[in-house]
Amino acid sequence: MSASAVVMMIVYLGIVGGGLAYGVGLMATHPDETAGELGALEHEAKAAAREAGGIGVGSMEPLD
Repeated sequence: MSASAVVMMIVYLGIVGGGLAYGVGLMATHPDETAGELGALEHEAKAAAREAGGIGVGSMEPLD
């Protein structure tokens, strides 16, 4: 490989690696605080619909 190809490879590997490191650092310092709450709300809504006699969201029960 030529010297310019090696330099370009190193530069682009640095860009990709730097972006990955930046993303990991960003996710580590700013966690998603609503992920568990949203999942719990959806689960509670499905349970409430089933208790009320409805089919419920995403249910595979056949209609009579």
